[in-house]
Amino acid sequence: MGKYDNMIYRYLSDTRRFADLFNGIWFRGRGVIHPEDLQEGSEKYTEEQNKSHFRDLKKRFVDGRTLRILAVENQNLTDYTMPIRCMNYDVQEYRRQVAALCSKNWAQDSLATPAERFCGLKKSDRLAPVYTICLYHGEDDWDGPRSLKDMLNLPEGRDAFSRYILDYPMHLYCVNEIQDVSVFHTELKEFLAALRYRRDKEKLRQLIRENKAYHHLDRDTAEALTVFLDMSGKLQKSFESQTEEKEEYNMCQALEELTAEAIETGMKEGMEKGVFQTLCNLVRDGLLPWKEAAKRSGMPEEEFLLRMEGEPQ
Repeated sequence: MGKYDNMIYRYLSDTRRFADLFNGIWFRGRGVIHPEDLQEGSEKYTEEQNKSHFRDLKKRFVDGRTLRILAVENQNLTDYTMPIRCMNYDVQEYRRQVAALCSKNWAQDSLATPAERFCGLKKSDRLAPVYTICLYHGEDDWDGPRSLKDMLNLPEGRDAFSRYILDYPMHLYCVNEIQDVSVFHTELKEFLAALRYRRDKEKLRQLIRENKAYHHLDRDTAEALTVFLDMSGKLQKSFESQTEEKEEYNMCQALEELTAEAIETGMKEGMEKGVFQTLCNLVRDGLLPWKEAAKRSGMPEEEFLLRMEGEPQ
């Protein structure tokens, strides 16, 4: 796993956030899945050529007398084979269940008919249903297939074969396509909301300034954001200086400290490279509002904007 996948795995391993992810995506925030009903599930699947694969994250959901398998596949880059990958992971889970039932039936000598002895399953045996979410948390837009049919070379329109092709749509959830984060009720809401603005630093700063929840982040969320915002070293140092107990962290304070440091560093560099060009760079990087930059330059706002447009990037 890469650093992003590792962090998502750690972050969603918490049963509250895991349940919140599924409840938010599939049930509009209704508490259908309760954290206390989730159990760990980490079996590996044996594939061809003696290779094994662990699902990124899998839990058992005991719903009354029904067992369901809930899984998350993390993805930071578009994978043009993803529908087949998800389909294969689900098939491997069903195969694992079949193998376990067969072993149990043979050990108990409970196969009564020729058909049951042929396949190893009893007529009454049932498998636990598998539900997989592909969580795409990359910065770029997902431009890959979302179902098996998207990967097939099919003629346009309908033909005599159309009704016989079986599709396998995957449950793809793209973080950068989120419209409404209010369906999440844990700190997952703040985490996903911030990820939307990784490419727009000014909107990210505005979100963190105006949302008081970012002033009281739990440690897991703060650490996850430092990784996904590519600010691990500096933000971590700022967080550790905020409180000895480290029970909550102020993201707004940390960003303000980083901004002040960046501005100070930029202004020092500006003595050598030119103050105006440095101010333009700070504005383009989302570290300084353009009106504040105009004020620091000593120019009227309109003149600053005109000159900035003509400044090479």
